[in-house]
Order: sequence, then structure tokens, then C-alpha cells
Amino acid sequence: MRSDSELRSIRTFVDGVTGENTHRGLAKDEQILRYRKRSIWILAFYLPLLVLPWGLTCILMYRPIHLHAYIDQSGSYTPRDIANLENFQTAVDVLTRIGAIVGIPIVSALLAHGAVVYTQRSRPGQKLSVLQMFTLADRQWLDVSFLWRVVFKSALPASSTYFCLAVGLVIITAIQPPLQSLLVPGESMVILTCKGHPWQRRKYDVPEACRVADGNTRVVAFDAEPTALASVSQDLVIRKATEKMMTVGRKDMPAYLWPSGLFNTSIDLPYDQQRFEWYLDNEAERHFFVSSVPAGTSTGVYRQHAVRMDSEITCEEAEDFPETCEGDHPFETSFSDSLLKIDICVKGSSTKTPWTTSRDKQEHSETLWLKMDSWVESYYYSSYSNFSLRCESTSRRGWFELPNHKNNSATGQMLDKWPSKEELANSFNDYVGEYSFKHADSEPKSDDTTDDSGVEPWKDGIIPTPGPLTTAAMAMFGNESFFDVAKAADNESSYQTAYQICQQHRLPFLNFFNARGDYTRKFWSFCNRPDLVGNEMPETLDLLRAYFEILSDASTTRDILQVGTYIANEALLTTAADRSDPIWRGGKGDARLIWSSPGHTIVKPKQNMAGMILISVLIGLQALTLCLLVAYIYSVPTWTSDLDADALAQIGAELRDWGQPRPELKHISGLVGVVETRGHETASVRALSMQDGEQPAASTAVRLGLGGEGVISSSKKMKHRESAVTQTTTNA
Repeated sequence: MRSDSELRSIRTFVDGVTGENTHRGLAKDEQILRYRKRSIWILAFYLPLLVLPWGLTCILMYRPIHLHAYIDQSGSYTPRDIANLENFQTAVDVLTRIGAIVGIPIVSALLAHGAVVYTQRSRPGQKLSVLQMFTLADRQWLDVSFLWRVVFKSALPASSTYFCLAVGLVIITAIQPPLQSLLVPGESMVILTCKGHPWQRRKYDVPEACRVADGNTRVVAFDAEPTALASVSQDLVIRKATEKMMTVGRKDMPAYLWPSGLFNTSIDLPYDQQRFEWYLDNEAERHFFVSSVPAGTSTGVYRQHAVRMDSEITCEEAEDFPETCEGDHPFETSFSDSLLKIDICVKGSSTKTPWTTSRDKQEHSETLWLKMDSWVESYYYSSYSNFSLRCESTSRRGWFELPNHKNNSATGQMLDKWPSKEELANSFNDYVGEYSFKHADSEPKSDDTTDDSGVEPWKDGIIPTPGPLTTAAMAMFGNESFFDVAKAADNESSYQTAYQICQQHRLPFLNFFNARGDYTRKFWSFCNRPDLVGNEMPETLDLLRAYFEILSDASTTRDILQVGTYIANEALLTTAADRSDPIWRGGKGDARLIWSSPGHTIVKPKQNMAGMILISVLIGLQALTLCLLVAYIYSVPTWTSDLDADALAQIGAELRDWGQPRPELKHISGLVGVVETRGHETASVRALSMQDGEQPAASTAVRLGLGGEGVISSSKKMKHRESAVTQTTTNA
């Protein structure tokens, strides 16, 4: 015996005209109205694939799933932590790809089931043509060419409201994965691990892998401690600066010269920023500084600071030379002769350091006076030249963050305040004091990183280095300089002294002048050709006047002192950094090791707030629409799971037997409704809430037909309708 809910035959209605068809068609055996579980299982499978990977991706943009952050400057992440991180990322990528692959087929399957509900009559007056039903049955929402025809209205009669909504859902499903790949791509990120970490490997409570030395982690520089800078002997610094001044040229590329700030170098060669000439030609816009760390040094994944110094020079003509060189032990020197008088004065102190032992930003100002009175008229110069200049310098000292992966290899600005110990522990790798792991017997010279006390001069028999301008002046004109040698020359040795000064290259900035052509031809030829002797050999007065004649130009003197203070600062920093053993090798803590490591490279989702919002909206809209679609599917039972070939065969058979001429498909009703009921002549039917495999009662037999006017609705609604019909019959 057949089930009472079986779709036994199809009855067709066209334009109000009924045509009986006795052909049984291709009715399915045991096909009943029922709720089918397939859609809910499909949604339960797909929804986590849609939402979960994206949620994890949003988290991975900012931090790992199982760790508090990608970067831990303490180097506490072990190889196992990194492996788990990479496994999480791989799992999320796999789930995302699976969701992208199955997205369209799953959404299309749910839409196909929803199309069955849409083709069942749910209310009186509902309209749907067979042509529109066939469009849904063919799943034309996946056919790009058909969609193109709908846009240009050639296939518009075949579309329906459900079709348009289905197209929108398919489009969202299709564009979401590529948009996610475009807006939130994977990016490489270098992170710090315990492997090779110079401080982690000194601990005993870390895994064995963390205590193994890593060949990629190495010392790249030394940073001088403030106490070393305050106590380094000026003799060492001045001697080093003097030697440097004798060979420096405008086109030199100093190893410790750093550009201060970013410049527009679109018309310059890349190496121009490494030359003095590039800065001196544009002094108003381009500045540089010096550090004990070579220029361009990167610390990789480590974040460390290094000392830096810079000086800015201004020179102008002065009317009055001070009668007294003011200050506590100022630097002053002079050359006096009946035909030439030269006076040099740098106010302040030449025996004290102006810097405290604080790492905070400090400034120091100095003033240099230079005066020449000449009555020399010689073979080389036939006119008199008297001048007086005043040059002022503003020097700064502080610490800056070295280029690293965290700051995108950018040079940090000078710090106003040195970071606190908490900041150092959490964000940096400057291990001074209690963070240095020094030997127990090391002197705690570097423990107080913010001490602002001065350093007592003459302590331990060492005269500390004065300010940059004073140091530069002492290197150019102080003891053992060419000026000191010239002062000691008498009339008998005047020619020989001048000859030795030139031929031994004791004139500071000799190459610097040559590049600009500031020397006269005869004088320059003499200082570079030892074969010129006799009457053409100048004496010491000629040499001094020729040299200081160049310094009479304020801009030239400014350039010379600008480079001179750089050399003085470089000599101080490099001497302080090189003179003692590092703190971890049993030294006195005068130099700090600067480490560099390439780190470990991982791939993570790129942070993109706009992309994250857009993808979240699309995924949220897609998930909400799918939930509403499944709710719509389960709002009423259906006579088939989808409009497959078997279901369409029943409908096609009825259309074939309609006869000729058959109306156009767009004029034939495509709604499946109730044709008749057994026991009641009503235009609706109560459909049982049955699941797959359940058998209905015999009293519920219905007959469904294409174009049937009876409404198919849920059992809950039908109970209410039957109650109303019964009440009406009783009243009658």
C-alpha cells in the first residue's frame, strides 16, 4: 500500500483553465512531505569552516594563539613554542583553503533545497512560472553567461526574487576568499627566540636548545659607558683626533658618521650621505652625528641603544677679541712676532669633562675666538690681512636606538630620557647593571644608568676630555700640533721648520683645503713638492699666514670646525669603547657589547584594519544569510530534497501531455500545491512534521500538483486553520 502523503500525480492549471491528466508520470515511490536533515548537517559542517578560520586569522594578525605576543625581547620563546605557532598558522591556512574550496558547492546545495520550498505554494496568490522554476532547478545562479543575459534583460523573465537573492549569496561566497587573500595576505615577520640569545644561554632553567650558541648571533660593536666617556684621558683622544685631521678630506666616507634624520635623496647617489661634502654643502638642512657603533649597523631582532654625539657650529666676524680668555683652565694659545700675531681662545675648561654620567640627553655650548694681525709682505703675499672671528658650538650627547627589525631598520632619535629598568627588561636588550649578568667580582661602574654626578678631574692622574670644540682646537693648535712646532722655531730654523711641517703633513685639513683649491698655487706646490728649495721656500711666518688666511673666511672656518668637532667626538667615543674589556669578560665595564641576530622568520596574517572589517562583514553576512536560508528550508516540509532530474521528469511528463499548442513556460504556473484532499474539499493541507524515514498516517493522504491552489505549510499553522474550519462548520 502506498504512503498516503505520496505525490501520486500532477495536475496542471493554466490561466484558470483546468486540464485533467490521467498520466501518472514519473512519480517517486514513497515520496512524502517531510523535513529533511541534510541541510542542517551541511550547515553544521560548513559554518565552522567559514567562521572559525577567520576568527583565528584575526587573532593571528596581532598575536599567536598560545602566546601573549609575537615579540618577547627577553628571548623566552623556545623552539617548541615556535613550532606550535607555525603549526597553528598552518592549520588555519588549511581550514581557510578547505572553506574556500567547498564554499560554492555547499551554498549551491543549500540554495537548491531552498528552491524546493520556494516552488511550493505557501500563500494564496503566490506567483511563479515554470520557466522560473526550471531556472532554479538548473541552478543558473552558477552560470555566468546566464547572469550576463539577466543583467541585459534578455533572460529577465526566467529570474525570480529567490534567484536574485541566491545570486547575491553566491557572489558573496565567491568573492570572500580572494578578497581575504588580497586584503589580508601573509607577511614575513622576524621574531626573537631563546636560541643563541646571549643572556638566555647563561641561565640554567631553560631548555637545552636555548643554551646552545648560535652562529648567527654575534657581537657587531661596542658601546661606551657614561663613566668611561667621563674619565677617558684627553691625551689619547687628542692624539687620535690630530692624526685624523691630517688626512681627512671633504669626500671621505667616515665609518662612524650617521645621517641625522631622513633626506630626499632622489637626485643623489646612495653613498652621498656618507660623505662630509654632502652635509657641508647643505648645512641648513642636513645634519649628522657620530657614534661608537659603525654607521648602518643593525642589531636584527635585538633592540639596543648606543651613544651618539653631534655638534653644530656657527662662525661670524667679531669686532673685539676678549682681553681675557675666561673660564677655569681655558684653552688659549698664541703666536707673536713683529710681523704676525695670532691669538686663539676657547672659553671654559680644558681639563674637565662637560658631561655627567647620566644617559639622558645633555647639551653643552662652547665659544672659540680666532684673531690674526699681519704685517707680512712677502713673495707669496703682497697685501695685509687682519681678521677676528667668533665661533660658537652647541653639542649634544645622548643615546639612540640602533636600527633593528622592530623599527624597520630606521635610526632612532636621541632619547630625552633613558628608559626605566622596567622598560629595559620588557622592551629592550640593553643589559646594564642587574641585567648584565656580570661576574660577581666586577666593579659596579655601570649599575647606575641615570646618575647625573660629574667626574672629578685629575682623578687617578688622568685629565678627562673637554668639550668637542675645545678638543678640536687643542688637536689643531695645541701641544704637538704644527702651531706648537711653529711657535718654537727661531729665525735660523724658520725655513727648515716650515719645510718639515709641510713634508710631514702636519697641517690639519690639508687634503680638505686641496679639494676646494683654497691654497695659492705656489704655496700648495711647495707643500706637496719636496724638491722646491732655496729662495722659493717660505719661512714659518709665510706658512702660518697662508694657513690662517684660509681661516679668515667664516664659512670655511665653520666647515673646518664642523668636521673637526666630528673627529673629536669620534675619537672620544671610539677610544672609550675600545680601551677596556667588555663587562662580560672581566673588565671594568667601560664598554657594552652590541649584539645582532637575524632571528627566526615566521609568516603571519598582515594587519589591515580596513580589510579585517570588510571581510568580517562579508563573512558575517554570509553566515547570517545561510542561517536564515536553513530556517526558511525548515519552515515547511518538502516533497523532494531538490529539483533533481527525477523530480523534473514528473513535471516534464505532465507538460508533454498538455497537448498542442502548449502555452509558453512563462505563462504556466510553476508552483507545487495541493490539488485535493481526502475527506475535505479544502485548498490546503496539514503537512506532518516528519523526519527522514518516518511513515505518515493513512488519514493524511494528499495529492500535490503543479499549479495546485492548496497551500503547503507547517503542521502548527495547519492545526490552527483546521480548528477554524471546524468551528465554521459547527456554526453552520
